[in-house]
Amino acid sequence: RHTYAVEERVTQRTEQLTKANSMLADNIEAREQAYLALKESETRYRLLAENSTDIIARYDLEGEFLYASTATRKLIGYDPAEVVGKPLYSLLHNDDLETARQASSTIIQSNRVQTTTFRLKHKDGRYVWFEASCLAVNDPESGNCVEIQSIMRDITERKQTEQVLLENEDRFRGAFEDAAIGMALIAVQGQILRVNHSLCDISGYPREELT
Repeated sequence: RHTYAVEERVTQRTEQLTKANSMLADNIEAREQAYLALKESETRYRLLAENSTDIIARYDLEGEFLYASTATRKLIGYDPAEVVGKPLYSLLHNDDLETARQASSTIIQSNRVQTTTFRLKHKDGRYVWFEASCLAVNDPESGNCVEIQSIMRDITERKQTEQVLLENEDRFRGAFEDAAIGMALIAVQGQILRVNHSLCDISGYPREELT
């Protein structure tokens, strides 16, 4: 009877150990699969980042670069290793500092993509306009923001075109308003869109009534 009880306990213990070993093996396999999935994800991310014509970057909550893609070299003249560990704010145009700080605060507090524009100083001293789409990366356990990821696109040419259009508009407005003859802009449907001072003087009507 005693021998039977011992054998039964041994059998139970063996079954427990077998079950524990099976669970451990499953756990190890799950960890290995998760690790491989993570490595594959990182590989895909790096492949995308390193071949993008835009700057893909990661920053800590203080704005310090954690990572910068190879496009950094082409767009602002710095090797990625030169900017990692460097604050983004140190490259920003002074007039854009407050806008960038406000955008960063909004990104950290929200879980939505934020788009902002600013100028970064190129290594040769000139400034380059960028449009950045940024998103907070949150810790899966606490839910708190741990870093910010962004994609920055060079929009210098677009900004220069906008500036030319504004300057042309200013020149047109000046010539239109200062003309000695009465002038008006009229829509295809016939509505008067804009009149100059001379037309108001000639017609005797105030601008508000003519437009």
